[in-house]
Amino acid sequence: MMALKFLAIFSCLIFVCSSQDPTQTPKRLHPALFFSNKPALPDYPGVAIDTGSVTLACVGGSQDNRRVHFKWYKDGALLKADSSPIIATIAGDLTINPSDYTRDDGFYRCLITDNTWSLLSNMAELQLAYTSGIKKNDVTMSGIQYQGWKYIYTGYKHSKYPKPTFIWKFNGRTLQESKRISISEDGNLYIAQLSLNDAGKYSFEMQLGSLRQQRESINLQVASMFFYYSIE
Repeated sequence: MMALKFLAIFSCLIFVCSSQDPTQTPKRLHPALFFSNKPALPDYPGVAIDTGSVTLACVGGSQDNRRVHFKWYKDGALLKADSSPIIATIAGDLTINPSDYTRDDGFYRCLITDNTWSLLSNMAELQLAYTSGIKKNDVTMSGIQYQGWKYIYTGYKHSKYPKPTFIWKFNGRTLQESKRISISEDGNLYIAQLSLNDAGKYSFEMQLGSLRQQRESINLQVASMFFYYSIE
């Protein structure tokens, strides 16, 4: 499953190709290039919340300990070092602070070269996706028996890929979709023909890989509808 598989591609053949002696046998790098990501949210590489901070680390070296240089690319375009809010260091770190969903979502690549600009590695790749912050204040809403009811989130955004999973719970139990209850791909909840039994506490959770975020809880109150008939 590709739910936020941030593609840290390590399948690169990593060699030092000396420009001074073309007959020299290429030396294998040690250690091999690898990606390490330190996101604003702990425990889930490649995810950051808007206005947070995220750091990508690209690490590599050569057997003879020559100094290496790091170049960062985003969606194929070279990133300028020390261009706030994106700062690239000579140690290979790329820090984005503050992060912005509309600007920073995409694919990041790191290119490592030595001081003779001989290619040490082809690009390693990592996908970085953002998800906006989530409110946590409880709200109280009301509905009327036999009428439809919906709860639509506004101002919430996430990466087009991958999409998160939304889980609704009713009084602590996972809410299952049915002919009467549906949940949209954006997490909105729709209930047709409310019954008095629908009154209670609704809680919401967004899941993106191992990332879990809870939204506000909704306390739904359902008023009964009485029908009056006139008999002549």
